[in-house]
Amino acid sequence: MLKSKSWKELMQEFVDKVNKRENLIQSNIDELQEKAQVIQTKIKENSDLMIEAEMNEDTNGVEKFKKENRKLRLDIEEIQDSIAGYENQVGTSRNFFSKDLDKVRDAAIKAEEERKRWTEDTVSKRKDLESQIKELKNQISGINNELIFSRSVTQELEYSSYLGYIEPRTKSVRLHETKSLINSWLSGYSLDGYFK
Repeated sequence: MLKSKSWKELMQEFVDKVNKRENLIQSNIDELQEKAQVIQTKIKENSDLMIEAEMNEDTNGVEKFKKENRKLRLDIEEIQDSIAGYENQVGTSRNFFSKDLDKVRDAAIKAEEERKRWTEDTVSKRKDLESQIKELKNQISGINNELIFSRSVTQELEYSSYLGYIEPRTKSVRLHETKSLINSWLSGYSLDGYFK
């Protein structure tokens, strides 16, 4: 299946066509102006030669140069008409390829609609990700709270009344020895050394 051209590709093709036509028009104008300049130079040369023939009383020469200059002036008129015609075409190429410009507009409208859909989808994805991030942050916060407020078995025994049930004599143990006593009990050692 052929891939349809993007609006930028179509636009570039349009610009290339317009520029090519405009350059061709200008090239033709330049070429015709050069021809007109050559003819003007020839008319001036013929006029000089005609005056020279008049001064030498060469009536055939005078007629020859007059006839040639009449023809050359007609040629210049035709060239100037052609130049005027081309000059009227300068700047009209855009209109000449208006159907191509319509294709560019249609493709640009389609591209803009696709971009709007893409933007909506992308914003929606971003919102979903932000929501997931918020949920993960909440979970991390909850885990952090659990870690902050969780107590080891040693701490639970140290700060609860359970120790009195494990060993009733613990009431006589100094506070700073309680942790060591619990660790000894958990390790299975005798607790007699803590009591006098």
